[in-house]
Amino acid sequence: MNKNQNGVLLGAASLLLWSTSAATTVLFGGRAGAWQFLALATLFAGLLQTAFCRLHLGMPLKNIFAPPPKLLALILGTFTLNMVAYTLALVSADKSQKVGVGLLNFLWPTLTVVFAAFLVPGSKMTGRLAFALALAFGGVLVANFDGIKSFCVDISPPCSSIPVETSLFPYLLGLTAGVTWAVYSAMLARWKSWAGQYATCPLGFLTSAAIAFAVCAFKAGWAPLDAVSWAGILYMALGPLAAAYLLWELALHRAPPRILGLMASGKNILAVLFLFTVTRFMPGAGAPPNLLHTALATILVTAAIALGREKTKEDGVSDPSRQASNVASGT
Repeated sequence: MNKNQNGVLLGAASLLLWSTSAATTVLFGGRAGAWQFLALATLFAGLLQTAFCRLHLGMPLKNIFAPPPKLLALILGTFTLNMVAYTLALVSADKSQKVGVGLLNFLWPTLTVVFAAFLVPGSKMTGRLAFALALAFGGVLVANFDGIKSFCVDISPPCSSIPVETSLFPYLLGLTAGVTWAVYSAMLARWKSWAGQYATCPLGFLTSAAIAFAVCAFKAGWAPLDAVSWAGILYMALGPLAAAYLLWELALHRAPPRILGLMASGKNILAVLFLFTVTRFMPGAGAPPNLLHTALATILVTAAIALGREKTKEDGVSDPSRQASNVASGT
């Protein structure tokens, strides 16, 4: 097996692990409690990534735990907030909302390229990016068609207020997760010339864990966990959070970025498939997601990601917005 083939396999393994993140959060986050699940999963992931950066990459501890102030602010304000919002969004949503909430988070690749048009020097907003953004939001609307229809009927006259059973909170959290990760990715693209010497994930994970542990302590929300919950937490920590990032880093040094980028564009199809399957058959409040709406929404969001990643040429160089998309997905 040559170097490129090895890199493609490593990239595929990473994307497969990432694609199970939402489904794992839904399955085990509700079982263990959102804050408890987040605290333990991010703690273990942060410790593993710290060990990898220190022992395998030989990175100084100051490059892991003492980044420049503006990079530290970015980690605390976007990475950490993303982890919290992502977990709470998926756990708090009912069955009919979970796929739609997950797709709101999946807006981040498209939003990254759009934000980069304003944040990364040399980038600009184009008609192609605007169309990609419209496709992405269209996919989210399609995924939540039944909920939007019900919501509009419930608040139409003679009703003058939002019904109690209608919860917009998971959607706000899902959107927050997508926006914060897009800002994080776009800013890393802006600072690419120097930010690459610092490890952002270990500190982001450990800070998320500290916040979650503090919430559990304040709310007295810590409870004994059964073997199934521990298995889910350990899988989340070792797989989607720790190993996926490390495998992706290894893949980047072996496989052509263009191939990895195309593979990454299709990751959301698997992610929605896993999330849809889990949600469809799990007990809980709310109707299961609509298969046709889910399929169409996934196609639209994936098309938006692929369109946003399309390579363009301007003045003989690649579009910097695409460079931001590459940073966002690791390529």
